Amino acid sequence: MSHCYIFKDDILQFARKEKIGQAVLVSYMRFIYRYVVQQGRQNKFLFVNPNIVATQGSSFDDHVQNLFRRCNDVKSKEQVMLVPWNHGEHWMLLILAPYAYNVYCCDPVNSELNNREEIVSVIVSAFNLFFSMNLPDVEIPDTLRIKQPQCPHQPDNVACGYYLMRMLKDLIEHASPGHFLRTLTSTSYTEAQIDELRQEWATYMLPIIQSYQPR
Repeated sequence: MSHCYIFKDDILQFARKEKIGQAVLVSYMRFIYRYVVQQGRQNKFLFVNPNIVATQGSSFDDHVQNLFRRCNDVKSKEQVMLVPWNHGEHWMLLILAPYAYNVYCCDPVNSELNNREEIVSVIVSAFNLFFSMNLPDVEIPDTLRIKQPQCPHQPDNVACGYYLMRMLKDLIEHASPGHFLRTLTSTSYTEAQIDELRQEWATYMLPIIQSYQPR
C-alpha cells in the first residue's frame, strides 16, 4: 500500500460521520491489509489506491495507464483488485479481475455501472492493454462482464464511504469472497456495524497520530 497523508479535517469529518475522502479510505486499507497478511491471503487481494482512478482530477489517459500498471501487479488468475472508486463524490467498491475480463460493482446506491460510462471505458481500456501486453495469444473479449450484486443501501448522501469500508472489511474477512458477494442484500447496515469499523480506524490511527513529530 502507498503512503497517505491524514489532515485534521479528515479526522474531524470521520469523527462527525461526515462525508469522507480518500485519505481515510487509504489508511483503512492499510489497516485491513495487515489482517490480510496475517491470514496469509495477500495472494488473493491487490489493494488499489483510489487516487489513481478518481474521476475528478487526472485525465482519462492517465487513469487508464495508472490502472493498467496496477493490473500488471496481479500475480495470478485467482487474485482480484480491490478498488475504492470515487465518481462525482460518490464512493463505490469495484472488484476487478483482469484475467477474467470482469468486474464486480458494489455500489451503496445500487446504480448500474453501465450508466457510469467513463468508469467502464477506463476499465475496458486498461484491460485491453493488459491483454495486449501480457496475453498476446488470447483474444480480447468483446464485452466487459459486469456483475452487480445488491448491496447494503446507504440511507443518505453521506454514508457511501463508510458503506464501502464495511463491505471491504466483510469481504476480506469472509472465508469465501465469492460466497460473500452472492449473499449480499440491500438491507442497510446498522449504526453498530458502521461504528465498529470507525472504532477500528480510530484504534489503528491513534498511536500514529500521537507519534507524529512536525518537522
